[in-house]
Amino acid sequence: MSHPHECSAHSTLDYCNSHFHNIFFKDITTLQCVQNYYASVVIKSPRVTDEIPLLKYLQWLPVRHRIISDLYCYLPGAFL
Repeated sequence: MSHPHECSAHSTLDYCNSHFHNIFFKDITTLQCVQNYYASVVIKSPRVTDEIPLLKYLQWLPVRHRIISDLYCYLPGAFL
């Protein structure tokens, strides 16, 4: 299931993730809040809904995991 908002959020987060490998934990937390907000907008759920089931439903990784997985994809030899 692909919504226009979902595609927009994904492409923006994917672009940014490769630049965030040295980001501070506070900033990752802020980005996670943004991703949680996007998830609630895409699904049209109340804001008080737990975000973990929303991310699983949309098959989105949390921001920290997305950064790591993007780095593995773009720089596979760097982690050997």
